[in-house]
Amino acid sequence: MGVPEPKHVPTLFALGNHLLTCAEEIQVHGDETSGEVEYVLFQHQGELFVTVGSDQTDRRLERHSIPKSKNMCLNVMAGDAWPYAEVKDHFDELVLDCNVTCNGTVKPYQHDRVAALLGPDYWIDVLQQRLGSLEDGLVFFQGPSARSRGWSRGVPMLFHYMTRFLIGASTTVINVRFSPER
Repeated sequence: MGVPEPKHVPTLFALGNHLLTCAEEIQVHGDETSGEVEYVLFQHQGELFVTVGSDQTDRRLERHSIPKSKNMCLNVMAGDAWPYAEVKDHFDELVLDCNVTCNGTVKPYQHDRVAALLGPDYWIDVLQQRLGSLEDGLVFFQGPSARSRGWSRGVPMLFHYMTRFLIGASTTVINVRFSPER
């Protein structure tokens, strides 16, 4: 793909809050943008919440600069969220799904349990080490599961440049599904 390897894995990218939206439709510049479903943590009124989202990325620009490519598109998240305390005990059971529409055809793109990802407790520790404390307004996109699209080192990732993007998170434990259309 020609994407420069990050210096640290996992990698954190700082983005401006003007790039965050709960809109059902976004505009992108260029025809080589894509997103991936991921869980999102955010701090509001002293409480941590979890929802689903996607950090759309300009894949052409990503070949030159990952941080710049992530600043070219809006980061979409659902308008609904769970208080993290309510799902913490069964967080690994949450399922992330993504279907895309390419050339008028709906295709499954990602499906995985969040257990395949680094969990919120890991990231809370990392963020507290780097930031000191979690302040209201903090929004964190976890990033996709590598195995959700069969990716592993040495095997190219397959991105779909789509006209429609549907993401969702669900849990059978509390019988709720967030599925904002994107």
